[in-house]
Amino acid sequence: MICVERLTKRFGSREALRDVSVSVAPGEVVAVVGANGAGKSTLLKAVVGIVRPSGGRITVGGHDVEAEAVAARRLVGYVPQRLAFPDHVTPHELCRLVGTLRGVGASDADAGATLDAVALGERARSGVRDLSGGQRQRLSLALALVGAPRALVFDEPSISLDADGAEVVRAAILSAKTRGAAILFATHHQHEVAALADRVVVLSHGQAVARAGAAQIQGPGSFEAFYRDALRREVSRAA
Repeated sequence: MICVERLTKRFGSREALRDVSVSVAPGEVVAVVGANGAGKSTLLKAVVGIVRPSGGRITVGGHDVEAEAVAARRLVGYVPQRLAFPDHVTPHELCRLVGTLRGVGASDADAGATLDAVALGERARSGVRDLSGGQRQRLSLALALVGAPRALVFDEPSISLDADGAEVVRAAILSAKTRGAAILFATHHQHEVAALADRVVVLSHGQAVARAGAAQIQGPGSFEAFYRDALRREVSRAA
């Protein structure tokens, strides 16, 4: 569903990504992990068409993200690290708007159900200005879920959430997986990887330096051990 082939991205003389390949099948969750500056956000922005690759190719549902941008983007729901909202609108109005822009529509009932899924049903008609930071983060997730897109891309989806909010996010991701969405997300939270991911890609200085499947990451301490070993090997390689 999501296919990234030998993606390279340069910003002037700085190479943010080099020959990174990642694929995500329908009903699969792939986590991208790595230190700050490793290239995680750049990778996700390239997948949703915000960043233009310097080399390589990205397709979503068979549509080239550059050559068929509109068709590709309509298949994707995206949660950035930070998303600003107009203060005067309501979550309900935003859901309706996003449905229209995505070409799927969103009735009152659809908008209500989407907001209920992220525990915002009671705030559906409140002004965005009155929402807390965590509620705005969950609103970002709701907007990504409008129309049940076939692919979801999340950049640190629970970064500013408390334990209850983070659990809402995890439940929404697992629900989307169950209905067959392909999900690519970046995170710093090791427990999220163990709880959600079927596969993991480790980025370091813009390169994919390690990969793991479910058997290596789903179990008490499994992901922590894998990640520490990947970092040790990368330090040894760099030296």
